[in-house]
Amino acid sequence: MSQKTLPRAMSEWSKQLPEEQWAKPSDELKSQSRRVLELQQANPQRPIIEIFAQISEDT
Repeated sequence: MSQKTLPRAMSEWSKQLPEEQWAKPSDELKSQSRRVLELQQANPQRPIIEIFAQISEDT
């Protein structure tokens, strides 16, 4: 469906938000992401699901 065929209200609703309104990751998410990367680098063969499970248990 092209933008020209969308109803005006839907077209307005679909416009991208200005950058200052974008969601920002929380400090907790940033910390968890760093921890995931550390664990993954320490053991690259370990399944990522296990790493996420460990992080989930740690918090």
